[in-house]
Amino acid sequence: MVCVVRMHGRTRGMALSELSAAALVLLILVIAASPFHRAARARAARLRCQAACRLLAEAQSEYRERSADGGFAPSAEDLRGILPAAPRCPSGGHIRFWVARDPRATAPGAGQRLVIWCSEHGRPPLGAPTRSLSPGLRH
Repeated sequence: MVCVVRMHGRTRGMALSELSAAALVLLILVIAASPFHRAARARAARLRCQAACRLLAEAQSEYRERSADGGFAPSAEDLRGILPAAPRCPSGGHIRFWVARDPRATAPGAGQRLVIWCSEHGRPPLGAPTRSLSPGLRH
């Protein structure tokens, strides 16, 4: 597409150097915006992963309320009645969980701590569902 400019009654097209300069300016703008775009995409993926971890923690909390011994589900298969499908990391990481037990705790379900980990993003930040969930404690 050629831009046509009418100057003093004569028609003149844009010079190649002007088109090249405009393309160069656009290229510089795209290059300058690229790191911000990548960072925003990475942050969005991390937030979706954290949401998946929270969903898993909420399912574990519900399982713990329903269970007779007040303990967490030992495997993802035990959560199938609560979660329709296992939560997934949008970046392709594997979300894992395990229950850490305090050997000194004597009451059923006491001394358990749920740990949720993503192989891509690591552990969610403080305040996410990696903290200890004791009976009656809500988050």
